[in-house]
Amino acid sequence: MKTWPTALFASAIVIALAIVFASLSPAISQQRGAGFMMASGTAGTGWRINTVTGGVSYCLIRNANSSDPDYVASNVPICSAFSAAVE
Repeated sequence: MKTWPTALFASAIVIALAIVFASLSPAISQQRGAGFMMASGTAGTGWRINTVTGGVSYCLIRNANSSDPDYVASNVPICSAFSAAVE
């Protein structure tokens, strides 16, 4: 009968340790230096957002689902310049 309380206590300790270790390590996206995020608008548009400066750029995206590297390289998105940084 003492195995259930022991197992419950041990699992609570494991979960608590997992939460502590997860909170101490930043996400992979936070470790990158680029600091960019993409947001989609309609099927052919999107926005690039610089998460460091707050600048935004409007993009026209290719309208195809091809993953062929030659096609992707020759049909890059057309983007505007970034807006002024947010202060």
